[in-house]
Amino acid sequence: MTPEDIRAIVVRDYLVMAYLGTLGAIQIATAISGLSGLWFIPNRTATRLLGACMVGAGIAFFFLAPLWTAGPWGSVPGGRIVIGAEGEPVPWGKASYRDLPQARNINDVNGGLSGTSQALWFASAAGAAIATTYALGSIINFRRNAPVGVPGEGIESLKGAAVHRVLGRSIRYWRDSWRTEARSLKSGARPERVHPAKDKSANHGDADREDGGARS
Repeated sequence: MTPEDIRAIVVRDYLVMAYLGTLGAIQIATAISGLSGLWFIPNRTATRLLGACMVGAGIAFFFLAPLWTAGPWGSVPGGRIVIGAEGEPVPWGKASYRDLPQARNINDVNGGLSGTSQALWFASAAGAAIATTYALGSIINFRRNAPVGVPGEGIESLKGAAVHRVLGRSIRYWRDSWRTEARSLKSGARPERVHPAKDKSANHGDADREDGGARS
C-alpha cells in the first residue's frame, strides 16, 4: 500500500465533506437572505434545516468513515500490517471508536493532505456545490418568475425568480448597457440604473416635446 493509495482515500472523504458542507452553507445563506430562487425546498425554515443537515452530514462522514473504511488508522482485530513511506509498519484496517480522534492525523508524506492540496480540493468541491445549487435551483424553481424589477440589481433578483431566468435578464441588460457603465467608471461618476424600456420611452417623449416646440 503506497502513500498515493492512502491519499486517494483521504481525498475522496475530504471532497465529500467539502461538497456537502458548501452545499449546506449555501442553502442556509439563501434561506437567511430570502433568495428563494436557489432553495431546494420551497420553505425558509425547511431550507435552513436541510442546509444544517448537509453540513453536519459532511463533517460526520469525514470523521466517522474510518469506522467502515479500511485505512492506515486500523486497530480492529483482523486488520493487516503494511509498510509506510518512512519504512515503518502501519496497521491497516478499520478504526475503532477509540481511534477516531487521531484517525485523520496523517502526515502528508504518508498520504495525508498538505495545506496546498486541501485548498485546491476544497475549491473544486465548492465549485461543484455552487454549480449543483444553480442547476437544482433552476429545475426546482423553474416556474418561479417574478416581474422584472430594476435591471442590473444582481443577486437580489433571485428573491423572486430562478437562476436561468435571472441570468438571461442580466446578460441582456449588461449587453445593452456595458458601454455606459464603462464610460461612467472611467469618468468616476456613478452610473444611473434605468430600465432600457423606460429609457427609450423617455427619449421618445423628449423628441416629441422638441418637435412640438419646433412647430410652435
